[in-house]
Amino acid sequence: MGKQNSKSYDRDDKLVNRTLCEMMRNSDDYIFVKDTELVYHGGSDIFSMLADISDASELEGKTDYDLFPKDIAEKYRSDDRKVLETGKPISDILERRPDVDGEQCWVRTHKRPLHDSNGNIVGLYGVSRDVSREILLEEKLRNAEDFFRLVGRIPCGVAIMHKDQRSFYIDYANDGFLEVHHNAGRSLDQYIGASITEYIYQPDRQAV
Repeated sequence: MGKQNSKSYDRDDKLVNRTLCEMMRNSDDYIFVKDTELVYHGGSDIFSMLADISDASELEGKTDYDLFPKDIAEKYRSDDRKVLETGKPISDILERRPDVDGEQCWVRTHKRPLHDSNGNIVGLYGVSRDVSREILLEEKLRNAEDFFRLVGRIPCGVAIMHKDQRSFYIDYANDGFLEVHHNAGRSLDQYIGASITEYIYQPDRQAV
């Protein structure tokens, strides 16, 4: 059996580096690399677009103060320092990114230290994912829950309906509404989406 050839790959392997660069170029995530002075050494294309830079190579040598509003830059750098000082990664940070068209945007970020061959921290990298839609939906849900709690406490009957052709259909109703229409104590679920005419007192249907 012939002698098996082997090759030792270190962290400066060109193929690995090209692969990482390609991954950053095509990633939908905001990826960045900084040194211990919190100076950028590179990032993904989408991150450079976020920073209003046409080419990711132009990130090198810049700091957060060069790219973002002061309040956002200071928040980013404060988290970076924690990673560099403790050597521990921080995960799932919810933080603002620059607003788009006046609307607040949000990302969830993970940051980890970078080490040299001797184990010394030489920088950090971060990966952020846009969660603006998720945060907006959570806010809408909280507002909706507050609204329904308020409606539920109103002593008179309240219903939210939509019209389709010749009838109105129930989207939501409070206990007072069910009581007025002689359905007190019943579950609202069975009425959601139902035609309102089915639950209106017969002599009143024509007027409605």
